Parts: sequence; C-alpha cells; structure tokens
Amino acid sequence: MSLGLEAVKPAFGDDLADLIASEGNKPGTPHPHPLALRVIGLLTSVAAGELAGLPLEKGQGTADLSDCRTIDFDLDPKDEQPPRFRLAYRLLPNEERPTRVEAVAVGYRATLDAYVRAARNLGRR
Repeated sequence: MSLGLEAVKPAFGDDLADLIASEGNKPGTPHPHPLALRVIGLLTSVAAGELAGLPLEKGQGTADLSDCRTIDFDLDPKDEQPPRFRLAYRLLPNEERPTRVEAVAVGYRATLDAYVRAARNLGRR
C-alpha cells in the first residue's frame, strides 16, 4: 500500500515552524531541521503502510477528532523517556479505503497542544 501525502495548509506548516522555533532553531542547526525530518519520516512511513497511529476517540479533551489518528514521538526513536511530541493525521477519503494521508497537526504532547492545534486546523474549535 502506498498512499499520497498532503497537509492541512497552511496550518500544518505553521505548526511545524512553531514547534521548531520553540525547540530552539539555533544558528548552525542543519537544514532541514531534524524535527522536520522526523515528522516527514513518520508521515512517509504511514503512507507506505509501515506505521499506523492510534485512532482518536470523541472526548479527548478537545473537539471531536475521531476521524484522526495520532503518533507520539521524539527526535530519537530509541530514547526511553516519554515522547515530547505528537503528530495528528487522518486517512482520506476514509479509514476503510484510504488513498492519502493528510497531516493535520504537530505539537507538544503536554497540555494536549497537538489536539488543540488539530481541532483549530480542522475548524472544529
């Protein structure tokens, strides 16, 4: 299975840029930023059918995101600490017969940041 990739525009790109900035996009940081590479790698793995996030349910503390899935991650996949980041995506046109992966939001796990961003990006405040 190989699915197309797309993103909620411009919101997903803004989320990623915000996350990179808050993580300290210091001079000398390689371009593209390691955080961007990790997110793109995760989305590519989802599109290739190598990785599947957990389905979200209604009542996650934000708007209804039950058509989305989530992946918790960190820069180093081997890090034994709890992941700091969360990626929200959905399969379109639906879960049963997907043809593409839509990146919805990326943010911190703490304070449900990624879910709040996902709700906003999908117009579900």
